[in-house]
This record gives sequence, C-alpha cells and structure tokens, in this order.
Amino acid sequence: MPVGRLHFYRHCMSEQTNQFKEIINEGKEYLKLQLEYGKLTATEKLTLLLSNLAIGLICVFLGVIALFFLSMSVVDLIAASLGSAWSCLIMCGFYFLIIVLLYVLRKPLVINPMARMISRIILK
Repeated sequence: MPVGRLHFYRHCMSEQTNQFKEIINEGKEYLKLQLEYGKLTATEKLTLLLSNLAIGLICVFLGVIALFFLSMSVVDLIAASLGSAWSCLIMCGFYFLIIVLLYVLRKPLVINPMARMISRIILK
C-alpha cells in the first residue's frame, strides 16, 4: 500500500475514533442531565405532596377543635330539654353514625380523591 493511502487511512480512522469518543462523551453528558432533571422533578413532586399533606393535617386538626366546641354547644342545647346524660348519648350516637357512614363511603369520599390528588401530582 502506498504511503499516501496509508496516511489517509490512518487519518480517517483517527477521525472516526475522535467522533466515537465525542458521541460517547455527549451521551454521558446527556445521561447526567437526565439524572439531574429526574432529581429536580422528584424533589418538586415530593414538595407538593408533603405540602398538601401538611395543609390537610392542619385543616383536620383545626376542624376537630371546631367540631369539639360545636358538639359541646349542641350537648348544652339538648341538655336543656332532655337532660345531660341523654344529650351526651345523642351526640355519641351521631358520631357513631358518621363513623359508619365514612367507613361505608370511604372509597368515594377518601380513597378516590386522595388517589386523584397523588396521581395528579406525580404524573403531571
């Protein structure tokens, strides 16, 4: 093989090797960027999920306090006509009824809305 062709062949091989190295380096950089994007996306979604959970817990806590005071007021109103023991039993029965209804309707009232909220946060 003449020297010119050999030199040209080595030059072409050297160029191809450099191109392969460049492609590999760009692939590595792309993977690093995708990993970073995944981390940022996961952080954002986790932040949204935890903030919704915190707001929900605060609302439940304040709702329980308000319900307690409302219940005590209703007990006082009923106690004026039926007596203290009956008024407490009526409120207790009312709460048991609410517990049973929540248990029976847990899927449409609790599970489905929670699943929609979580899937909206994660899949968005």
